[in-house]
Amino acid sequence: MIRSVLFAFFLVIGMFANECFATHIRAGEIRVERISCLTLRYKITLIVYTNSASPSHPGGWIGGGTLSWGEGSVVIGRTNATVVDAALKISRAIYTREVTFSKEGTYRISYEEAHRNVSILNIPNTRSDINFYVEDQIIVSSVFCDSSPSFLVPPIDQACSGMAYYHNPGATDEDGDSLSYSLAIPKGDGGIDIIGYGDPNTSKFYTGLNYALSNMDKTGPPSFKIESTSGLVTWDAPGLIGTYNIALKVSQWKKNPADSSWMPFGYSIRDMQIEVQDCANHPPDLTSNQDICLIAGEKVSIDIKGKDQDHDQVTMEIFSDITSFSEAPAIAKYVGQLQSTLPDTAHIVLTWQPSCLRVRDQPYSVVVKITDHPVGGVSLTRFRSFNIRVIGPAPIISQVNVNPVVKKVTLQWNSYACQNAQAIQVWRRVAQRAYTPALCEVGMPKALQYTLLKELPGAAVSFEDTDLAIGAQYCYRIVARFKDVASKISQDICLIPQPAKAPVITHVTVKNTDTQNGEIRVSWRSPYDIDATQYPPPYQYMVQRGNSLEGGAWTDVSSSNLADTTFLDKAFSTLDTAYHYRIILYVPAITTLPVDTSSVASSVRLKGKSGTQDIQLTWEAKVPWSLFLSSYKYHYIYRKEQGTTNFLLIDSVAVSEDDLKYVDEGKYKNQPLDAHKNYLYYVKTMGGYGNPKIAEPLINDSQIVTLHLIDETPPCPPVVRVIDPGCGKLPCANLYSSTIKWFNPKTVGCQDDVVSYEVYVADELTGTFTLLGSPQDSVVVHAGLNDLAKCYRVIAVDWVGNRSLISNVVCGENCPAFAMPNVFTPDASTGYNDTFRAFGSLGNITDEECSRFVDYMSLKVINRWGQEVFSSASTDMNEVFWDGKDKNGNEMATGVYYFVAEALLKYTSEKKENRQIKGWVQLVR
Repeated sequence: MIRSVLFAFFLVIGMFANECFATHIRAGEIRVERISCLTLRYKITLIVYTNSASPSHPGGWIGGGTLSWGEGSVVIGRTNATVVDAALKISRAIYTREVTFSKEGTYRISYEEAHRNVSILNIPNTRSDINFYVEDQIIVSSVFCDSSPSFLVPPIDQACSGMAYYHNPGATDEDGDSLSYSLAIPKGDGGIDIIGYGDPNTSKFYTGLNYALSNMDKTGPPSFKIESTSGLVTWDAPGLIGTYNIALKVSQWKKNPADSSWMPFGYSIRDMQIEVQDCANHPPDLTSNQDICLIAGEKVSIDIKGKDQDHDQVTMEIFSDITSFSEAPAIAKYVGQLQSTLPDTAHIVLTWQPSCLRVRDQPYSVVVKITDHPVGGVSLTRFRSFNIRVIGPAPIISQVNVNPVVKKVTLQWNSYACQNAQAIQVWRRVAQRAYTPALCEVGMPKALQYTLLKELPGAAVSFEDTDLAIGAQYCYRIVARFKDVASKISQDICLIPQPAKAPVITHVTVKNTDTQNGEIRVSWRSPYDIDATQYPPPYQYMVQRGNSLEGGAWTDVSSSNLADTTFLDKAFSTLDTAYHYRIILYVPAITTLPVDTSSVASSVRLKGKSGTQDIQLTWEAKVPWSLFLSSYKYHYIYRKEQGTTNFLLIDSVAVSEDDLKYVDEGKYKNQPLDAHKNYLYYVKTMGGYGNPKIAEPLINDSQIVTLHLIDETPPCPPVVRVIDPGCGKLPCANLYSSTIKWFNPKTVGCQDDVVSYEVYVADELTGTFTLLGSPQDSVVVHAGLNDLAKCYRVIAVDWVGNRSLISNVVCGENCPAFAMPNVFTPDASTGYNDTFRAFGSLGNITDEECSRFVDYMSLKVINRWGQEVFSSASTDMNEVFWDGKDKNGNEMATGVYYFVAEALLKYTSEKKENRQIKGWVQLVR
């Protein structure tokens, strides 16, 4: 009892607030119509629903708001409204204006007027200074002559607290665009979403109620949603009494002529209020109707029944553009009549016999609304919708004639029933396939694998086909094409127009795939329909070959006296190209010249494309037989790993449905593809002529292709180090070697699949690195060095050429040394100890005495009187020596001399050390 009193209190407060602060605008929307497809001129129609009892706007007039269209705007003057529902005090004001856009582009059409109603429950802190705003987006284009959708159902219905509320805008698009529906946030000043807006089923609007059980059936929480395809808004069920605001967005989708994909093409917004009142009424309901397809010219009558739980009287309405066509509109009986629901007899009848003008891709939406009329209470509504798709009738083939002399087929059909058809399409396939299209199916199904031969004008009634293969059964179907949709397909008609009076190729199968020793087996049937009296057997044949699938010059690959009907073409490349063949017929009994020629047939060409997770195969062949048989529907995929012997059958493809393609995702025996293996594939195809005299299937194999998964993951970067040369054990030599080693760590984002390395060297850390070598092992010896302070870095390379990040850079370090002798004998033995120089690699010296890795050296020699008798300096230590002569070339006497030797020792390019040796040397002659 307390809960009921509390809820009643909130209801009264809501009603009081709504009554005191309501203003005039209740809902609004914009409609934009293209006036002429030759210009960029449009008519903008603003439709606003208002409170006809508003004190500030008597009668519900509008005015003072700004209508904008991207290239201009206007403040509209007072626009009077017309009452649409006197009981609910709702009027409708309509304002129109024509505008011309200066250029193509996307434009926003908007209308903004002060003020929104105050005290709207789901707009927080609603004040009279929040403006009312609606908008459309249009795309102005010279390619598409387009208008925005229109809304057929007025937004005038009320709701009862606790009872489900329904609304359908009844959007329709005269251009036949596809429409989708979504909820939007209402906008305020400047077209900005209103801050703090909440959906009306938010829990705060159910104060005093058990929110978890607040839907109409008391089985769950309330919901608020819109069906994306029908536009039906369902609020199950309202809570607090008062005014709520919602916005609906209707988006247009147009088919892209380039690829038939759907692309967005503008939208329209309806902004509307919902008045929730306290009432005990239940909403009425309608019988559900299924979507139907209707062939143009046929008539349909649909009986739609209504009912009401409370047995109130009801009225029923239909909202659809099919009732407003100027030509052959749909007729609805009993619309708007007050009907009793007590005996369940309330209904309306919709009858329509659409003309050919109504054929289009998108269906026509029919929205049915039922409204109950309780005595002294709030009327509730319910909506049901269904679609009627109007399709073009199937053309009727009347006859087919064969002219054997000129080898052509003439196909004839009745004049098409719909004169607005833009084209007649002639389709053909080899070998009959029985098929009955579904009622709503239009156009040529891809799975039938017909080929479009020709598209003719819509008034055409015949077609001549001269591209006829020997022995093949041809089946024809006719389809009419309208602006954006095809008609139903005709019945097929099948015949064999070219009897086998010449050889009939049956096999072009690859027997060996090789760049030089490839082999293709070509087989054929003898001309079994030839007049043996006029052309007496035995027959002889010659095989000719052309490069690629078709076209190009012919090469004789056999003699002209083959008696057999099979030939193995060999010793050429079957790896890189396909080939096509024909057979020349000879009748030696009557002439040495060719008598006839077979049709042309190619080998099966297999192509592959590698992915990171799968391998895609596609194949094709230009052959006179069909590769899409209903009795032999599968082609077979064979695979083996490189290095193994036998191919395995891993899968089959139903080619009529899946086409000539296959994706190997590693599902065979649940064994994923290995990213480090090569796979070999070939395809075994099944075909046939549809001729009972030619046995089926015709089995032909493709060439073999080798593929592997794309490996985009690089190897891990190596970790590099330079082996310590061991300064204490380094021998005295002119040239040295440095050993560089590395290993590959396993880290995230890289793989341990290295097959080789790239080793780079530079003279110093900041120097230019050049390639030293590409070893397969993880070690390299850099020999012939006079400097061990080189810097190195390494890149790992995997089996497909992915290169790792650059490794760390490491630099070697020298073991510098500097020593001078204390005696030399310039005259004692020529070429040995005849100069005074730093100890080097020559001579009987220890490793420790060996001077090396010196970047610069200077030497001064001074006699006993302190006079400098010799000096020298160079970056090459071997260029600095004293031959026992003074600066003028005079030989110095035997004796003791003093010297100062300085050297710049190099450890690395960054680390160097000056070292000085002072001492005496004895010159002995």
